[in-house]
This record gives sequence, C-alpha cells and structure tokens, in this order.
Amino acid sequence: MSGGTEVACWNSNYWWSPAFNLYCQVAASDLTGSWSNTHLDATGKPTGTFYQCLLPNSPSGANPQYAILWADDTPVTPEVPGTDPETLVREAVVSLGLHAPEVGVGAYVYPGYEDWGLSWWVGAPMWMWTNDTDDLQWGTHELNDSDGNLSVDATVTSTSISFDPGNGDSPVVCDSAGTPRPWDPNDLLSHHSPSGCEYTYLHTNTLGDKDSRFTVSATVTWTVTWSSSDGQYGTFTTTADSTDNPAIHVGELRTVLVAPK
Repeated sequence: MSGGTEVACWNSNYWWSPAFNLYCQVAASDLTGSWSNTHLDATGKPTGTFYQCLLPNSPSGANPQYAILWADDTPVTPEVPGTDPETLVREAVVSLGLHAPEVGVGAYVYPGYEDWGLSWWVGAPMWMWTNDTDDLQWGTHELNDSDGNLSVDATVTSTSISFDPGNGDSPVVCDSAGTPRPWDPNDLLSHHSPSGCEYTYLHTNTLGDKDSRFTVSATVTWTVTWSSSDGQYGTFTTTADSTDNPAIHVGELRTVLVAPK
C-alpha cells in the first residue's frame, strides 16, 4: 500500500503536553505584561514557565490560535515529540490489513478454445469489477486507537478503483466495485455494465498468437478521515494494488453473410 496526505497538522516545534492536554512550546523568555506580572517571586522576578499552547482545531499555517499557560516548573525539552495522531491512525490502518483487490473481467475461456485462455472481442464492452463481498477489498471500516492520553477515531472507506487495461490506454476509474458478468453464451456482447465500469478494446492482439495478450490490473483508493482527542483532524488516502492479474487475448469476430433460402 502507498498513501498521500491532506491534513491539518501542527508546527514541529510544538510538543504534546499531558499536563495541558495540548501541543505546547515554551513561550519567549522575554515575555512581559499581565501574564508574567501575575507570577512573581518576592524579588519581583517571574517564576515558573510560560507555555504557548495550540488550541484544539487551530488552523495550520502562519497564524495558529494559541493560549499562554503557566506552570510552576522548569522547562524540559523532550528528546522526542509527543505522539502524532496521524501516525497512530496510519498504524491502525496498516493493522487493519487491507487486501489486494481481485480483478474481475468479463472475458471467458470459451468451450473448445481452452488453449487460448481468457478471451474477449474488439469493439465489445468488457465489464470489470472487484470482490465487494470481501470488505477488506471494498467497504467501510471504523477504527479507534490510543497512546497514553491521546486517542484517535477514523473512518476508512474505499472511494474508487482504477483498472489499467494493459494496452497503454489510460486507466478506467470507477466509483463502485463494478458488476460481475457471469458466463452466458446467450448474453449479447454489446450489453453494457449496469455500474458503467467497463472498457472497450479498439485493437486486437496479434492474430493467431496465443501469447499476445493484455494484462489487466487494478488499484483501489481508500480515503481515511480521522480526528483525535486533542482536537486535531485530517484526511489522507492510501491505495492497494492487485497482484494476481488476468491476461486477456483480444480477438475479432467476423460476420458471415448467408444467402437467404
């Protein structure tokens, strides 16, 4: 699997504070005004440490929303940052174990021509699908995980599948799992898939060459939407690629004209 990302994320200078339940950094040492004046020792010097903490749902970018908080302790710079919620979500998605999509195609091994393997015909729509009875190939999942005081919830949904017809054309992108087409010698070749997930070859393979074939592969895109207990949220995508791909020989059917009796 591979993945891209589009998330609301925090500046890497902020660290998770279990005490404040927020991402914080030590405020500027020359902080003055009413904040510091409320925490002075007997000599009038500021005590403790002021922290600049990002508020939940603070926008990413140059102008985050934050609060100045005080703690009666000495600032400590952690060696590693606090738990990153998106990382926690990604680990949960990996643990879910999404399956490689099975590639279904409306091509057949024709009786009497078994040595040609899967075959289809130029100019006829070939239906394509994946196995939607396996919800790890196509479906929706609710995930949750936690690490210390941080918890995350996520929804993982298959949102599209792209089929590469294997002949150099652009992939066919479908927003459903497609519709299986069972073998039926009486079914017209011109019938279209009810889901619209199909491809029509406009060129044959090398005529008479059983090894001349097009290999069809598929990639399912899963969209992950998540939120965390500290107010962060985001969306990213991950993909699963097919591994057992059918190879199809595309041939040509010719009409034979018969004189009427």
